[in-house]
Amino acid sequence: IEHYSIRVAPSLSVARAAATSVSAGVGKTKHKVVVVGNPIPNSVGPLPGAKAEALAVLQVLCDSEWDKFDTMIASRDIDLVLPLKGSRLGHGRLLLEKSAHKSGVLTAMQDASVVHLACHGDMLTDSLLMAQKDGGASDGAGSGEMSMKEVQTQLTLAPGATVVLSACNTGRGKIMGEGVVGLSRGFLFAGAGAVISSLWSVHDESTKELMSVFYSHFSAGRRAPEAMRCAMLQLIHAQPKGIFTHPYYWSAFIVTGASTSIRG
Repeated sequence: IEHYSIRVAPSLSVARAAATSVSAGVGKTKHKVVVVGNPIPNSVGPLPGAKAEALAVLQVLCDSEWDKFDTMIASRDIDLVLPLKGSRLGHGRLLLEKSAHKSGVLTAMQDASVVHLACHGDMLTDSLLMAQKDGGASDGAGSGEMSMKEVQTQLTLAPGATVVLSACNTGRGKIMGEGVVGLSRGFLFAGAGAVISSLWSVHDESTKELMSVFYSHFSAGRRAPEAMRCAMLQLIHAQPKGIFTHPYYWSAFIVTGASTSIRG
């Protein structure tokens, strides 16, 4: 990572499909960004660090009017549309806690160019845990589990989108003929050019720092693998040296697919 940007592909066909998706998205004039943080209630429990991470990410992307939204963001039930900085960025959709239920998140992500999901992940069911509603029935509309199959069949992202699955173990899955099949694969099938996912249980505070730095470079025009490399290097070489320099805190995340950019 000191010398190279790294991205992976589970198979040549996935790499080809991701590159084709990125090519189809070239020239898009406005990018829609969706940020989800700490969906509650869910079957595991709250993630206060995920809410802080979502706010930090959107603040990096938001324009100079961010301060005016502080009072609204103090609420536990947030669904906001915010202006983003830069001529190629359109608007950002922020869904926190009770507003981040599965149907609302799936709707918000349609045709999104950038998606950031800070939440719990369930490796055993290949699901992300969104907020439950209507009692959280496991087989109905109130279920908070957003499965890989639902992502594949119900979601259409903007061509070449960048998706960040900021949850535990989102890069893992079953080993099949076409490589690892899990949550990342679902978003690639939905049109993503690149998916950033984790290989183990990640640390709240270091992940918030890593993602904030990643988006500062990504929004400035660096491609996803290079932006992630820059973020990792910043944690490695932080001064004074702290606990986040250990590989556990910065090396969990991988970029799968193509080399995407928010700048087209």
